[in-house]
Amino acid sequence: YDKKMPKKIDVGHYIHVKRPSQLSRDVNLYLFRDQPNCAPMWEAFPQGGCWILKIKKKANVLGKMWQDLVFAAIGEAFEQTDVVGIAMAIRSKEDMLSVWNADNSDDSTRFAIGCVS
Repeated sequence: YDKKMPKKIDVGHYIHVKRPSQLSRDVNLYLFRDQPNCAPMWEAFPQGGCWILKIKKKANVLGKMWQDLVFAAIGEAFEQTDVVGIAMAIRSKEDMLSVWNADNSDDSTRFAIGCVS
């Protein structure tokens, strides 16, 4: 799986990444911490979890939501330091945003991830 992952870029290249409305179907974008063993794979976080938000195409809000999520992740706006990455998946009928955390065992951490300061 790791060998199939596309080239990694740093946040300095974010301005050059296509916006969600410019991406074709079946594209995934990931923004994860640059740490050893920190990748969008369930095996990397055996105690972790993932919040998934499904967005209908009609809503036309994915671009703004993705941008806000990226800025929250790189600006460390999540109250929990447990957030290790975010992802966006473009699909034909609905798109998905997800927030990954390293340890899902603490209830307060698990439910606070949805709160961004």
